[in-house]
Amino acid sequence: MRTLPLFSALLLASIVIAAPIVAQNEPFAPRDSTYPAPWGGAPGAGAAGEGFSFGDAVWSPDVDATTTTDRWDTTLTLEQQGMDTSERRAEDIILEGENAGAFEIRENTCVGEMAPGQSCGVRVGLREGVADGTYTVNVRDAVSGRSVRVTVRLERPRDVDLVISGTVFNYDVAAAALAAGWQPGMGINLRVLPGARVGSVVPWAPAMRIGPFEGLPRPVNVINQGRIQGAGGQGGQGAGSEGARFGIWWMRGQDGGPAIRAEAPTVMQNLGQIWGGGGGGGAGHCRMVYYAAGSGGGGAGFVGGQGGPQTGERFSSQGPGQPGSTEAGGMGSCSQFITGYTCPSGGVLETTSEGDTGRCVITIRPPSGANPGEFQYYSATPTYDRCGGRGGGPGEPGQPGFGGWQWCGGNEAGQAGASVEGSSWISWQVFGDVRGPLR
Repeated sequence: MRTLPLFSALLLASIVIAAPIVAQNEPFAPRDSTYPAPWGGAPGAGAAGEGFSFGDAVWSPDVDATTTTDRWDTTLTLEQQGMDTSERRAEDIILEGENAGAFEIRENTCVGEMAPGQSCGVRVGLREGVADGTYTVNVRDAVSGRSVRVTVRLERPRDVDLVISGTVFNYDVAAAALAAGWQPGMGINLRVLPGARVGSVVPWAPAMRIGPFEGLPRPVNVINQGRIQGAGGQGGQGAGSEGARFGIWWMRGQDGGPAIRAEAPTVMQNLGQIWGGGGGGGAGHCRMVYYAAGSGGGGAGFVGGQGGPQTGERFSSQGPGQPGSTEAGGMGSCSQFITGYTCPSGGVLETTSEGDTGRCVITIRPPSGANPGEFQYYSATPTYDRCGGRGGGPGEPGQPGFGGWQWCGGNEAGQAGASVEGSSWISWQVFGDVRGPLR
């Protein structure tokens, strides 16, 4: 058996005795530190060929984005690397840089222990209300010291500005905005200039419709300095017993039309007028043989309602009701005897919402072949004589018809048109001159 020379043995023992002693409870390395790469790689790079680290992590991805809304956000991924398990707190994820105040952390799952190969996410977004521009932030992990860069360009679409300067009917804000280039994410501003008028040609359609929209970022902004007015309802058609026999039925007045139908959030400054259409006046009717009854007047509106049409009987007839104007409802008509004896005020009696205002003495002479005799009807002042009701004013219901005789009566009038249908969508900054119910 060979033995080492005495000199060699003594030299080996001295080397072993000189080696440093490491306490077993001392950390192998400080938290989050890295060891130099023995083959020349970058310290703490955490990638093959570049060395290794304990507590190291890698972010992904870098972000370079463009958005049209300040509600933009993105999720970044942090992956634990190296050989150690690390521990993070919420405050270990830090936003840094000149534009850091424009960003916020909306969600952070990188809290607690992370083993090698484990990943977590951090959702970073722009703060609400930041101005258009380009913003850059570094999202840093304080445990590993690693950062990821996020660059966002906020470019909101410009609003669409609509202006009404003349006279239009049945204005559809959504259709007008689309024609002007509106796209989801763009705001809409509408101004009705002084002297401009927005109306409707039929009472069942609004003068102005707002919405619906998909992708509207904020309420439609409306400044009304003109007039938005619904259509007036048509007056009811009067008839008597013979007319009914031939299919000419007495009718109620037609409801007035709405000024605005809202189907989207809207901020309203009403510096002008928003008027619903007036209801049509109700018709009169009469069950006495051969005696007609008056038709109702048209309701106020833009366009005003037509008066109820004229019908005739064997012994009497009535003219049509008067049409409504933009400012007032039309008068209803009253019965007129056709034997040559009429009221002093003319064929169609002057009427108010309360009926006939004239004094009337009428003699009825039956035509040839009828029973002879002379019948006289005397009416005191004031009296009512089978009249149609007056049409309602702007945003008002019409007046019912009135019969006046035992066998004659009146029909109900049309209801007032709404100033706004869907009023829950409207936020009023200035209420102004509004006529008609809010529905």
